[in-house]
Amino acid sequence: MTRDEDAIALAGRLAEHAVQQVELIGRDGTRRALHARQTDLPGALREATAGTRLFWPGGAAEVRADSITWEFDPPAH
Repeated sequence: MTRDEDAIALAGRLAEHAVQQVELIGRDGTRRALHARQTDLPGALREATAGTRLFWPGGAAEVRADSITWEFDPPAH
């Protein structure tokens, strides 16, 4: 998958599991809280520099130069 495809897939997975808020941490340590349903999350991930990390309850992701990797353990309903 390409980085764009990864961004779309991750945003979809977060939406499927009703993740409301994510925290984006830039390589320089800058933190930004994003409301998943009010933000163009795929766009934010596409624009993020390599080394940016994303956290949410039950998971985390890392933006790489040509991909986005993530671990996701959604809470049981």
